[in-house]
Amino acid sequence: MFLEIGAYLLFLIVVYVVTAIFFRTLASFRFLFAIPKANMFALVTTFKNTDTKLTEGNGAGTVVNVIHGIPGKRINKSNHDPMQWLFEDGVEKRGLLYSLFGVVWIGPFRYLLKSKVRTFRLGREDKGTEYLDSPKDITSEFLFYSGEQLVTILDAETAGSFDLDFRINTIWEAKYPVRVVLKVADSIAFLSSAVKDKVNLFTGTHQPEEFLGDRYNENGTSTDSKTNSEAVKNELIKRVTDTCEQTEKEVGLSITAARLVSIDPDQAQFKFFILQGTTRRENDARLAIAENTLAIKRKQNDGDADFIERVLKPQSELPNAVGLALADAYKKNQTVTVFAPGGGLLNVVGNESLGQKPKMQDTAVSTRKPVKAPEVEVPFE
Repeated sequence: MFLEIGAYLLFLIVVYVVTAIFFRTLASFRFLFAIPKANMFALVTTFKNTDTKLTEGNGAGTVVNVIHGIPGKRINKSNHDPMQWLFEDGVEKRGLLYSLFGVVWIGPFRYLLKSKVRTFRLGREDKGTEYLDSPKDITSEFLFYSGEQLVTILDAETAGSFDLDFRINTIWEAKYPVRVVLKVADSIAFLSSAVKDKVNLFTGTHQPEEFLGDRYNENGTSTDSKTNSEAVKNELIKRVTDTCEQTEKEVGLSITAARLVSIDPDQAQFKFFILQGTTRRENDARLAIAENTLAIKRKQNDGDADFIERVLKPQSELPNAVGLALADAYKKNQTVTVFAPGGGLLNVVGNESLGQKPKMQDTAVSTRKPVKAPEVEVPFE
């Protein structure tokens, strides 16, 4: 009895394996059945295309179904227009054949549309140590439901003196699969152009320093410039992710996330900007020095005027005004010059009230009548 049960179970296992091999072999040739691939989808058509350019070769038939292996998603085909079919959260019902053998029914004279998707993303070569911008073309019957696209915006106009170059990495999802493949020739290119438009519209109303923060600032850095820069960057990323409404409507792609990879100034314009800032700072410094010098001279003039009003004028009314004037001259110059026209001797008269004794110069000057009397400086003792 146990031998019969064992033989029966063995028979069932053999039948199951043979049947599975049969169905999966048919599915590998895309005949009657197909095997969904993880996180990928395929369009089922009524005619097999031989070229990814649908305007060339024999073209493709009508889209009748979408098969996929996307975790947590189901295809909503309630609309009669295949362009409106969309992926939504849920579990796809694929039937008993999928549960037993991992294949889905596509039907007779049904084919998977071969398509080509061009992307540009950050990639690394085998054994490479750095991620670089890498173009990637995928030609397949199954296309990825989600992926990344690196968008490069060169010479984005700003409200300032120079332009900026942006590199923004976006993550997209093919929310409307038929629309993604058939609406335009290259839906990823449309997504990139939409992101570029958003960036240019945003940067055109901001100064370049608002994006660069403390890195480049011709007027010097401030304590809150980095914080302001982060706020502007976050607002830019929000504008990019808000583009999903437009891209979903036009080409069926939804932008779910974005990251600002780098911001760099246009080098030729930036060098001129730095030179302009340097020249401005030098001119400001020269102006500050000139204003400071003028202020010092004004203070000196005010001091001299005050000295005249408070000291010299009252002294000029005293009986010994001449002696005071000579004392002031001696204090400033350590010498007093007296000019005596036609005199043979020079006599320096001191101010005795100040304790100064006149010093007599007993050396005779030439008796020849001079054309112009000389000036002689005689120091006080």
